[in-house]
Amino acid sequence: AFDEFSEAGRNVSVAAGNYYTTTQHAVGTTIFGVPTTDINVRIDAYTNSGSDQFSDYLDAVFYFVPDDNFDVTVTCPSGTSYNTSVADDDEVFDTPDGRLYIFHYDTGVLEIVLTDEVGTVSVNDDWNIALDVPDAASDDHGGMWSAWLYTKNITGQFTTYNTSAHTLNIYGCGTDYFSTGAHSKTSGTSYSLGSEGPTMDGRIKPDLSAPNRAYAASNINSTSYENLGGTSGAAPHMAGALALLLEQYPDLSPEDAKSLFIDAVYTDAITASYGAEPNDRFGYGKLNTYCTGFETQSIPADFYCDIVGTDVNLTWTNTGLVYRIYSSDDPYATFPGEDWTLEDTISDLGETTLSTGSIKKYYIITADVI
Repeated sequence: AFDEFSEAGRNVSVAAGNYYTTTQHAVGTTIFGVPTTDINVRIDAYTNSGSDQFSDYLDAVFYFVPDDNFDVTVTCPSGTSYNTSVADDDEVFDTPDGRLYIFHYDTGVLEIVLTDEVGTVSVNDDWNIALDVPDAASDDHGGMWSAWLYTKNITGQFTTYNTSAHTLNIYGCGTDYFSTGAHSKTSGTSYSLGSEGPTMDGRIKPDLSAPNRAYAASNINSTSYENLGGTSGAAPHMAGALALLLEQYPDLSPEDAKSLFIDAVYTDAITASYGAEPNDRFGYGKLNTYCTGFETQSIPADFYCDIVGTDVNLTWTNTGLVYRIYSSDDPYATFPGEDWTLEDTISDLGETTLSTGSIKKYYIITADVI
């Protein structure tokens, strides 16, 4: 959806995720003839909010490349096993330990859901999942899978196959937008929970990192700010930088925006500590909005400003530019506008004297390529 939304003039920043140290994610490979039999999910906590369908659930979702596929066996804590095959669209089993749903999709998704509609869900229960490739044609892409736990009132963890790698949000893995990691705005160190790439198909993500704290007007009262942390706080920094760039270039494509920001990233000893950039934690480096994609020139070389009485003397030695010097008595006047007076226009080697008279004046100097 984010890829389809992204187009010329529409650029997107998405939080990479805060799952680096969690055990709600697992990665493995299952190929034909070598089943995986020991994927274990343990129930950590359980709150019974009612017996309505899906009011309380633990949902294990396995993502893999379409055309790969798996038969599934789930063994409940009481010891009974329940089987489904690739050909089954979905199956429902009532077990002593909860109701079990197994859904096979043709989009590279397998979903295993536990609810408390029947049976007794208990903390510290272990559920075992086994995957078996039914035929050689069902592991054409190598059989790699990435699994996530989504929960509501029944929380759990993978006690096997959990990993810090490939922990990106599923919506942070697209191609045409920025997946934004996070770092401390004061120390510059990586945000400890920031998800790590790469994507399951080996692409660099996150693309870069941004400060992990964003401040926004409070929705509680009109006199305070809210503090948004993690990669959710970093993504708005990237979005703001994109907005500034689109203000300059309204039709900029996502590809060109990404190229401009990646070319301008800031790298240091901290980004390099995770491996040569681009790496799986910082991507290409830290967000650097300064000079990114804007038609900027270097500060004029040998620029001097001397004030003698009521005169301002300016000299510089840059070549290839036309300088226009504007003045105003009002520092808050909108520029450009009628409150700003063009004092002088100078090309190449520059020298001018500006007379302020008896009042304070404010100056803006613009530079254009000849």
